Amino acid sequence: MRNYLKGGLTVVVVLIIITFAIKNNQAVQLHYYFNSLNVQLPAYALVFLSLFLGILLGLLIGWYRSLHLKKQVKRLKQDRFSDLAKTHQHEQQS
Repeated sequence: MRNYLKGGLTVVVVLIIITFAIKNNQAVQLHYYFNSLNVQLPAYALVFLSLFLGILLGLLIGWYRSLHLKKQVKRLKQDRFSDLAKTHQHEQQS
């Protein structure tokens, strides 16, 4: 049953994307800063390109954050073990 639900949802999303593209196929002139890039694209391509770039940027930020957190966890584990070793050493001396 779950596979039918996934398949049905996929079909609905694909149909929404296709109808969006059909309804928004007018050409749009894109002028970038200082006229360094002038491109004519269908409106749906511009929307999908913006969406794709946003997803890519979000993934890169998440990946960077994940690396930062892994390094922080590693450092905290090292600190914890060194503190435990010091405590154990202090208990043996007492």
